[in-house]
Amino acid sequence: MCLTVMVTFLFTVFIFFIVIGCEAKQESRPDCAYIFLLGAKVDGETPSDALQSRIDVAYAYLLKNKNTIAVCTGGKGNDEAISEGQCAANTLMKMGISRERLLVENRSATTVENLRFAMDLIGNPSGMHIGIVTSDYHMFRAKIILSGYTNAVIEGIPTKSNSFLLPHYVLREYITFWVDLLLGNIRLK
Repeated sequence: MCLTVMVTFLFTVFIFFIVIGCEAKQESRPDCAYIFLLGAKVDGETPSDALQSRIDVAYAYLLKNKNTIAVCTGGKGNDEAISEGQCAANTLMKMGISRERLLVENRSATTVENLRFAMDLIGNPSGMHIGIVTSDYHMFRAKIILSGYTNAVIEGIPTKSNSFLLPHYVLREYITFWVDLLLGNIRLK
């Protein structure tokens, strides 16, 4: 019995790893109406490496897609001087993106809230394309969560993660996926 449970667990983690890998390699569509830049830790007022990589990917996308509006998401943790969303917006403005192309969501504490509150800011643009900028290992869960809030076409715009830490990230995402599913945060259609 114990061996069966262990083999089943390892098999599902392996399948999850493959699915995450496939999501991370997809090419994003140009001209999304909006991109949601998901927050990550802020060190004082400086983006962490994870947040900076998301900002860099969003910046490159915004340069190529002049009509796209970025929604920078993420609340303020106890150890952060400013919210993750504001930090991302500030950094993008320093890089030359105009304030008119940026919306800030600064109340969220989880991925579910990032996406739900971002949708609150833009309404429900049915049929439009919305891109999600997040880490490659996080893309699968983020797209599934967002699909529960909109009929828009969801595009992944992933950042590349540290290969050495990827197994740790994937295992964490696997566990969080099941927790979100059990809590009703993931609505399978």
